[in-house]
Amino acid sequence: RPVLSENGKKGPVSGAQWPHHDIGDLLGEGGMAAVYLARRRDDGRLVALKILPARYADDAASRKRFEREAQISQAIDSQHVIKVWNAGRYGPLCYLEMEYVDGTSLGEDIKRRRESAEKPFTNDEVIELALQAAYGLMEAAKLNLVHRDIKPGNLMRTRNGVLKVADFGIVKIIGEEALTMAGTAMGTPSYMSPEQGRGDEVDARADIYSLGVVLYELLTLKQPFEEATADALIYQHHFVEPKLMTALVPDCTEALQAVVFKCLQKAQGNRYADAVTLIRDLNLLKGGH
Repeated sequence: RPVLSENGKKGPVSGAQWPHHDIGDLLGEGGMAAVYLARRRDDGRLVALKILPARYADDAASRKRFEREAQISQAIDSQHVIKVWNAGRYGPLCYLEMEYVDGTSLGEDIKRRRESAEKPFTNDEVIELALQAAYGLMEAAKLNLVHRDIKPGNLMRTRNGVLKVADFGIVKIIGEEALTMAGTAMGTPSYMSPEQGRGDEVDARADIYSLGVVLYELLTLKQPFEEATADALIYQHHFVEPKLMTALVPDCTEALQAVVFKCLQKAQGNRYADAVTLIRDLNLLKGGH
């Protein structure tokens, strides 16, 4: 069988042969887990394995959050959300077996465009990507789920152009007792809604705000706020208005800017109430009206 290689990047588990998986290159890693390319030994299908290291697998709270991610992700039925097939444990390691996306994240796309001085995404491209992300969020919201970490790195795009929301690792179930302490900010500061920055309760509108930040960045290749520290970013999300995108990128239409800025409203009540209303306006833009 071919070597399980995508990018040549090796992790501690690369090359291992588990009872159900042959493990290859490291696809990515975050604060708590690493994701590897793997092949199922029974049917030869390529999958992504998200592996929780032993130091976290032995921690009850981390293990519970990891198991919860598996249950939550398996429940969401959308082509725009990365599917989790199975969860298991091998020795001291916990893992999730997930859909493997043969493509790149929007984070990688943005980085490449910045570094090669390419143009930002076009209005039509952004509308299409926004719609797909919003469809994924709409299905999550049906289960009362708030992702809480929508950012370009968690939006994967297949070679065929299908966008999929990844990583429900810090998802919030509305009405459920939190696994994190009240008043704790969860998310990535550059993309974090004002209420997340305060550590307040969140609902679907927090994900709408974060998606607005992503859309702003796709259209301009700049984040609305760029500061050196998390505190400075949180302050700006609270109190500073982003520069108009039409001033940064003349090709950006005022109609699309209006949709993005509605996502980026500081007050939750001024944003789109949910992904359904955002989808409605995006479809109007797509129709050219």
